[in-house]
Amino acid sequence: MKPRTIELAVTSEIENVSLLGHCASKLAESCGLDEMERFHVELCIVEAATNAVLHAYRGEPGRRVTLLVTLESGVLRFRLRDDGTPIPEERRAPPPDLEETEESLLREGGRGLFLIHRLMDRVEYTAGPSGNELLLEKKMHRDPRP
Repeated sequence: MKPRTIELAVTSEIENVSLLGHCASKLAESCGLDEMERFHVELCIVEAATNAVLHAYRGEPGRRVTLLVTLESGVLRFRLRDDGTPIPEERRAPPPDLEETEESLLREGGRGLFLIHRLMDRVEYTAGPSGNELLLEKKMHRDPRP
């Protein structure tokens, strides 16, 4: 099957990240991912886009957050791109398992990268002169519809 790619872009307002998550979930559905896998995809895209808006752009509105979704035989690939501040080197590695105390479970924030690494099949981050890219992959159980 020839790879197919769709590009979605929003401006860096927090209310826009759910649009990317919803579109990613619908594309995952068309690829045969079950309800839980679709939820994982949507959650990871929303977490990643939220990080771009809040951290890469420091909440500055009007900047571009782009999601490229590629459908290939066996893999659904998401590339989230921004041209803001890169993730610091020390935060790029998969985070260790979080301590699951009541306090840590109730605390807001700081779990996005942990969840992304746990729920996706492949996670890679690159930063360069043309911007930042977070690659997320989810294996499909069947080829997408034509």
